[in-house]
Amino acid sequence: MLGERLSAVVLGVIKEAVRADEVFAELVRRDPDWYGYWDARLVDLARRRIWAQALPGISQVIARGNNASLHWNRLAALQAWSGDRRGLRESCRKILAMYGSANGSDRYQVREVVYACLLLPDTVDDLTPVRKLADVGITASDPNASDHHSFLVMRALVDYRAGDPGRAVERLEAISLVADDRWAYLGRIVLALAQFQIGRGADARQGLNRVSEALRQSRPRIDRGQQYGTKYWQDWIVPEVLLREAEELILDSGFPADPFVHGGH
Repeated sequence: MLGERLSAVVLGVIKEAVRADEVFAELVRRDPDWYGYWDARLVDLARRRIWAQALPGISQVIARGNNASLHWNRLAALQAWSGDRRGLRESCRKILAMYGSANGSDRYQVREVVYACLLLPDTVDDLTPVRKLADVGITASDPNASDHHSFLVMRALVDYRAGDPGRAVERLEAISLVADDRWAYLGRIVLALAQFQIGRGADARQGLNRVSEALRQSRPRIDRGQQYGTKYWQDWIVPEVLLREAEELILDSGFPADPFVHGGH
């Protein structure tokens, strides 16, 4: 117990220290092979929504040896948010090579791999392994779990990316997407995209307007000192990436775009 408390204290000190550029640079100089300083710096920047500066940090974390699926997922999320399509395609190729045969024992790992490869159109040439993982995730998730809808949303997004928006609409309209969480928001955005593709433009615009406002109201307010969660900040990027895609496809050019999605703070 004492060891755990000391570790928590040390980690807290590191997280505060890496905020100072000079201290961070000196720590890395003294121990260039350890990923911990980069990881702490990454989390600090990401929680404060300084995502452009966080991208080099996660690249360094992976380069220094911490290549868990979570870290690859974070890299993919930041690449998608910044529009780095080439980098995202390469990351997804590596993610599928390492984790594409996941058996569902870690359902969150499965979800991380799936949505990393679905964030932007045409990220992978063959969606078959992504589809299989999405099905594994649904099977591995408890239908009564509070986040079970996240796996169903991922499966619908596979359908949409595979060119079957009608099936995506069927899946999404069959589940509840009223929860005040990022996965419900993501599902509502994918639903709007799919509805638009099957000719239900009015439904798509109405749904997109509502989810855009809901997302705007629910995410952390940086201007009030709020921060994104330590573990799940990257999950907030996902709805924003898809929202940007939906706005560009569905809304008229004169519609006021979400400033966060389009580079605002």
